Amino acid sequence: MKKLIYLLAVITLTASCKKNEGEECPDKNEDLGLIFSGVDFGSCIYNLNENNFIVRDSVEYVLLQEKINEGKIGDEECTFPEINFDEYSLLGQYAQASGCTVNFNRNVEVDSTAKQIDYIISPIGCGECDMLGFSYNFVLVSPKISEDYQIFFNGSSKQP
Repeated sequence: MKKLIYLLAVITLTASCKKNEGEECPDKNEDLGLIFSGVDFGSCIYNLNENNFIVRDSVEYVLLQEKINEGKIGDEECTFPEINFDEYSLLGQYAQASGCTVNFNRNVEVDSTAKQIDYIISPIGCGECDMLGFSYNFVLVSPKISEDYQIFFNGSSKQP
């Protein structure tokens, strides 16, 4: 019943949205740079106390899973895919935008000389809706980020 009410609310919000005439709305997220793929933990992520995440090994991944499970609401199921941390690092960054359609252009760039990684997110909200879309934008980065690299999220530093 709860899922049916949620589905009806989403359909109502979507049907009441008007796209701006001539406005191009992307139909999916765009991933650039070192991003190997996005990571989907299901629909369980609602309220995490942090906005930026750096996960380089399986111990940190288990700690992230615990944070996600503590922040979830209701009976939503979380899915935690297996990640090979010998090959990849996992980054996450919260971003939001409002509109009928919300997508996130994500880019992870490396500056080897400065030993710096930049994770830049550009949220795109299209249409005249008051609906808020958000994402923690978890992505796998390849190659794995070395411990001696500083990581910046949209220009702000977060130390590992």
